[in-house]
Amino acid sequence: MNETLQANGGESGLNIERVWHRRLIWFFGFLAVLPYVPLLTSGTQVFSESPYSDYNSYQLPLREFVQDEFQEGRFPHWIPWIGCGLPMHATQQTGLCYPLLTPLLLVLDANTSIKLAVFLHAIICFVGQYKLGRTLNLSRIAAGISALIATQSGFFTAHLSVGHISLVCAYALVPWLLYFVVKCSRTAALRHLCGISAVVGLLLLVGHPQVPYYAFLVTGIVAAAELLVEPAGPNRVRSAIYLAGGFMLGVMLAAVQLIPALALVMQQTGFDERGTLSYAEAYHLAAFDVYRQLVPSMCGNPVLGQPEFAPLDFFHEKISYLGWLTALLAGFGLTSTHRQRWPWLWGTLSLFCLLIALGSETPMFAMLYHNVPGMGLFRCPGRCLSIFSVLVSILAGRGFDALNTRDKLVEPRYLWFMGVMLAGGMIAVTLSVAPALDSLDWNAWLTFADNHLKMDFAASGIFCIASIAAIYAMKHISPPLAALSVAVILVFDLGYFNLRSLRFEPNESQLEFTGSSEDLSAVRVIDHDFARQAGAVRYSRLVPTAIRSQVRLVGTNEGGVLPNATETLFNALDENSDAALRVAACRYVVTPSRHLQQMDSLPLPRIWFCSEEQVGLCNIELAQLSRADVDLLCSSEDTSAIEVEVDSPQQIRIRSSSERAGKVIIADTWYSGWRATVDGQPVPIELAFGCFRAIPLAPGSHSLEVTYQPLEFQIAAGVSLAAFAFWLLATAAGLRRKYKAVQAQP
Repeated sequence: MNETLQANGGESGLNIERVWHRRLIWFFGFLAVLPYVPLLTSGTQVFSESPYSDYNSYQLPLREFVQDEFQEGRFPHWIPWIGCGLPMHATQQTGLCYPLLTPLLLVLDANTSIKLAVFLHAIICFVGQYKLGRTLNLSRIAAGISALIATQSGFFTAHLSVGHISLVCAYALVPWLLYFVVKCSRTAALRHLCGISAVVGLLLLVGHPQVPYYAFLVTGIVAAAELLVEPAGPNRVRSAIYLAGGFMLGVMLAAVQLIPALALVMQQTGFDERGTLSYAEAYHLAAFDVYRQLVPSMCGNPVLGQPEFAPLDFFHEKISYLGWLTALLAGFGLTSTHRQRWPWLWGTLSLFCLLIALGSETPMFAMLYHNVPGMGLFRCPGRCLSIFSVLVSILAGRGFDALNTRDKLVEPRYLWFMGVMLAGGMIAVTLSVAPALDSLDWNAWLTFADNHLKMDFAASGIFCIASIAAIYAMKHISPPLAALSVAVILVFDLGYFNLRSLRFEPNESQLEFTGSSEDLSAVRVIDHDFARQAGAVRYSRLVPTAIRSQVRLVGTNEGGVLPNATETLFNALDENSDAALRVAACRYVVTPSRHLQQMDSLPLPRIWFCSEEQVGLCNIELAQLSRADVDLLCSSEDTSAIEVEVDSPQQIRIRSSSERAGKVIIADTWYSGWRATVDGQPVPIELAFGCFRAIPLAPGSHSLEVTYQPLEFQIAAGVSLAAFAFWLLATAAGLRRKYKAVQAQP
């Protein structure tokens, strides 16, 4: 009887312990997402403007356009207001088909939709990291600590502070991909296959493909190691098949985005330096940036108003601060494997990600560029720190368990050894990239630090001492109390160095241009410094005003792949700006105050009729046109032959009447998805000036209609819908199998 009472008492104590642990997890989740609550309470405010911010200058206005198109009953395939027209569905940046953001635009305003989606992704990140930790046999508390670190990581907050919405959303999905890959590698099940496919599909639909690329690269290595090294047993082949099947199904789910994007990439003819080593290593981490992972503001932080040591430092591309305590715990996680080998793999992969982020500072990057497909397609290799953050956060959770279990292989007295190892590793990295340090003006930096970084260095020292004290105290206190102390230090540490970068300000973007009373729908505008400042056309800050006032802008703020015709136009602006602007119907140059200043030479109309005597000039590349050629086109242009009846983003209807044959010239970006009919009969759309559209017409009166009907999108949508139907069936079957297995258990 006593044994029974003892057993019941032990079971009751275990249940109480589980309850408290679960409450701690809920508390950690609350702490993790609490700093993101202002996303929901900031009303119409937007993220603070900075030289690097894309939120108010790109992400928000483009989604406002998407919302307007939905309200008009159109899918926003094409945006006419920037870059002389761009295929929105193919450029990816807005993630038009991303199901965790775009549907919100149907019920909420664009700003609220984006911020709500980001808040939801903070929750998604916490839950995914927690489940990943549990799959790797971390305790509930350790998995919760790992999730807290990942959710408030420097990568997440730095990129969010500059409005990189697609990167933030992709980061939140990385733990889920690793979770399902590990689960499927160890236990092949249909539900795990469906989980992999769902996350792969979401990652490919999110918008920017760089974080998904790094995630697939690292999880592929993890899957191979799990299958080859871990005791997968007779299910190894089945697991490999399920992993491959899940990835393939995910690609098919995302076909609606991938096929149009691939079509856009395929029509490029070499204007872009994308794919070269110099492009791939752009904005990489320097040797000094390794230390910024411990003191993020060592070179300034413009979002917080701290001046940059080197202007245009791109600080957000080089920061993934996780805290001093995280670094120490991760070290213990590596030295205390206790019959588990995965921490060494994850530690190696963390170093691998850091070396990628360093770019050409180490010889490894060039080797990867030449041997790993796709490595040269993306600049800013520091974005690999997104994967680094997830891996190190898991190692920190493993370290917490190592310090709070009786069977640990390392004692707190080894803390000094861990500190020496950490310092030695950083010195080794420094020595491997010594030339970068030689180029640093140390006297100037010391003066900069003395003027701007006293508080940050003091805070870093305090958190470092507090972290050491917390680790020493763990052997004297219970795991729940140790977890609370760790959480408190992390919240203050990550809050000071990461979360305070999330600042909001009123949305004061000017809604219209001033200085002209004419209808601007038939003309274009351009930044005043387009010919003097590198990137002023490709990275124009006029995008929000152009979209909101529906004025056509020659420039864009689209940093991804652009249509070949757009690259032709931008190239012509560098070589022959007067002719390029006049043919592009650009009448006004916009001053910094958004005032319109009329150009000296009047341009051609955006839609005009070119008689057969002058159509030969339309075959000349824009950069090769002479001033006399453009003057001749302007003098012979027949304004009475064209009447524009409809001019919407995806449809143009024109009534033409001329006694001569010729071509209707539409100074909008030539792209393969546009279709034309003359009097109801399809006709080809020819290339004019190497970048615009031309439709040949016979003499007489004609009704001309030009519409955007991208065939690749229609095919891709069909593939995605079929894959989604299959995914629903497979998911239902997988859940049913799991239910039957649970019911069969005694």
